[in-house]
Amino acid sequence: MVTRRETFTGLAALGAGALMQPSGAPLRVGVVDLLRVLREPKAIQTIDEQLRSWIDKEQAPLKAMQEQLKELEAKIELMDGASAEARTMKRDLEHKSVEFKYAFNAADAERQERIKAARKLGFEVAQRAIADVARSKGLHLIVQARGGDIDGETESAVSAEIYLRTVLYADAALDITPDVLSVLNR
Repeated sequence: MVTRRETFTGLAALGAGALMQPSGAPLRVGVVDLLRVLREPKAIQTIDEQLRSWIDKEQAPLKAMQEQLKELEAKIELMDGASAEARTMKRDLEHKSVEFKYAFNAADAERQERIKAARKLGFEVAQRAIADVARSKGLHLIVQARGGDIDGETESAVSAEIYLRTVLYADAALDITPDVLSVLNR
């Protein structure tokens, strides 16, 4: 994994005039706002919609189980706690609670895996489009440049947004984001 120091050292070298290919030809650089590329295009939104649809479908049985637990708890509260029926219902509640926890944990693990797979797929789709646009424009290097306002809600979120921006200025002519969005929206 590339460290922040290595990233800054590499960018400093670029800024110091090391913009040459090994052949001696000038290195052509572009920038892209990856956040926009991973949020705006229909191709990426479709991946996210499929994920949300799956999550909603998988949560329905869990919600039904949760409602059954609440109903059983409410019935038990209305009963004489010392009765045989109340003791039986309490054991049933404990059993159903364990089943719910197991089902919830299994669904959560599957959800995490699917989210991870969807994020990877979205990134791969975006990366291919970025590479296609870069090649068509004869660019050799694309650097992520996050644009837009800094809109973190907490001090740490604002600081993270500031310090994670590796490109502090790029001429608008270097920005291939609109071209990438165009490719992804076809």
